[in-house]
Order: sequence, then C-alpha cells, then structure tokens
Amino acid sequence: MIEQRIRVLQIITRLAARGAPRHVLDLAERLDGERFEVSILTGTPEADEGDLLEEARSRGLRVDVTPEMRRAVGPLRDLISLYKIYRFIRRGRFDVVHTHISKAGILGRIAAWMAGTPVVLHTYHGPVNELSNPLLSTVERWVARRTQTLIAVSPSVVEHQLSLGIGAREQYEVVRNGIDLEWYQKSCGEGNELRASLGGQPVIGTIGSLTAEKGTEELIGAAAILRGQFPDLRVCVVGDGVKREALQASVQEAGLADHVLFVGNVNDVRGWLSAFDVFVLPSHSEGMSRSLLEAMAAGCAAVATQVGDAAGLLDASCLVAIGDEVGLAEAIRLLLSDDVERDKQQQVNRAVAGGHDLATMTKHVAGLYESGLAKRGAT
Repeated sequence: MIEQRIRVLQIITRLAARGAPRHVLDLAERLDGERFEVSILTGTPEADEGDLLEEARSRGLRVDVTPEMRRAVGPLRDLISLYKIYRFIRRGRFDVVHTHISKAGILGRIAAWMAGTPVVLHTYHGPVNELSNPLLSTVERWVARRTQTLIAVSPSVVEHQLSLGIGAREQYEVVRNGIDLEWYQKSCGEGNELRASLGGQPVIGTIGSLTAEKGTEELIGAAAILRGQFPDLRVCVVGDGVKREALQASVQEAGLADHVLFVGNVNDVRGWLSAFDVFVLPSHSEGMSRSLLEAMAAGCAAVATQVGDAAGLLDASCLVAIGDEVGLAEAIRLLLSDDVERDKQQQVNRAVAGGHDLATMTKHVAGLYESGLAKRGAT
C-alpha cells in the first residue's frame, strides 16, 4: 500500500523579494516530496518590492494567487480574501496549513480554523510592527489561541510576542533560519568584475528592502563620516522599496552621489557579497536576518545593529546600538583599517553560519508537521 502524502499549504501575504518569502520558497522546495505534497498560496506584492512568483514556478513549486490579499488593511478586500482562502483550503483538503507574515497569518489561520484543518502553524519571522494597532493585536491573540504551534526564528522573537500577550510559552518552537550553505559558499565569479566597475574602494554594502525598519538612513550617515578617512569609499545598497526616492535624496544632500550605488533587487546576491569588504546590517528590527546569514556564509566580515539574534551570530566588537550612525561608522572603520582582524572575522563568520543550514531547518519544520498530525490522530 502506498502511504498517502501529507498535504501542506504555505500561505504568505506576498512573494516580495524579501527574506520571509525566500524562506517559504526554500522550505516548500526542500520538504521531502515523498512525504509531503506542498502548495503555496500568496497575494499581491506592493510596488517596488519585486516579485518572486516566476522564480517560484521556475523552481517547480505549485503557487496559487489570491489577488485581494495585500499588506494594507482593506475591510471588503480582506473579507473577499478570507472567503477565497477558506474555499481554497476546503477544496485542497490540506492536513497542514502553515502561515507567514501578519495579514496571511490572520486570514489564513481563521480560514483554516473555519475549514477544520487538523494542524495549523504560524511563523513569526521577526517582531510584528503591525501589532501596535489594538484591533490587530486583539485579533492576533485570538488566532494564536487557535494555532497548534507558533514558530519563532529566534528566542528574542518569542519573548517579544509573549510580552504582547500573544500565545502561551508552551506553544512556541524556535526554528532558526537556515540557508543553502553550499550555494553561498560557492563563488559565482562576478565579485572582482563588480568591484572594478565601482571605480573605488573600500566597498561596503547592505542587502534588504528599502523600508524604514531596515535603517539604511544610518548607513548613509555612517558613510558620510567614513568618507573623511576613505575618500574613495563605495557603498552598495542592494534591494528596493518605498523609501528608495527618500534615501536617494538623502544621499544627494550628504554629497555622497559619487559614493553610494542603489543596485535594486538582485536574485543572486553572491557577486555583490564577494565584492564587499564589509557587509552592514543597520536594521531597527529583525528576527534572524537572512541577509546577514548569507553574508556570513559567503565569508564577509560584518557589522550589525543589536537586533534579533545578531548578538548570537557576530563578535561583540561588530555590534552597535540601533540608530547609532557614529557607532556604526566606527565599527566599520575598525574592520576596514585592520586587514588581519577583517580576515579573522571572515573566517569566524563562515564557521558560525555553518550551523544554520537549510536541511536542518527543513527537518525541524517537517517534524513539527508530523508530530502535530500524530497528536491530532489525523494520519
């Protein structure tokens, strides 16, 4: 007798070119196809965010789109989304529904509860800023009580959510982000060419969406400080988002137009990582930064703000307070000025990143699906 595969639905608000959507694609692709039948349901990205839909389909993933599901709150649109998600779950007869990101997390879990899905999980990829809204936080508490497992990418995320009264401690499971280490440790051969095209050095850079919580303003401020000691400094900002025009204006005002390059969204960031002397994560809010892990796996020296699990990844000398552009500049300066220390941090970072492989993360999540179903007697 052929054992029936576990039917899993991953629901995410949008497949923007960001860390959480890439996490979902990696997870869906790497779950054992002999044990799991995986589908993805997603909504519509915002302007300038990039869209991973075609990449997902090119990887052989089954993806359906509910166009009405968007990040912004829209009562009528959200009700339509809820109905469509419910109908999709009912038709698919899914054993497991696993949601990601606030909007999909709320609508997806309500729909799964209405449809009687045996196992429902939600991943908090970082502190949820939307929960400052009293209505949304109330709804989040309600759906959390109807979720078998609440996954957090770092212990700090667990504590943050508990401080808001969301879920009970025994519901939480920490599943640290994992990446394809072999992919990021393998050079794509573009680093030297990209570095030469910049027309100056040293080269520092960041990778992430251009949104307020990513702290790119502080990186620009740090660059203005560093320019005095490093007149040919180049700063590469890889990513896109709603703050791009404002950030470009800040660069102009600081007289850094010849020093800062806005690269836009890039599917394969390995070339840029190999071009950087120092990778910078200036974020105000993170759970466990995927871009930081990628940079470390690629052998970059790195500086980061004290967000999420960064303190568990980097040496204390490479950590700075959130919003401290002077401290950020000093930490970068120390690495740029000391080849020995920079080389040491490159080696240490590569070794630390080795503990965050995609296979381990996927195995952990698969185990949660199977144990959840076993507890419900659904298989």
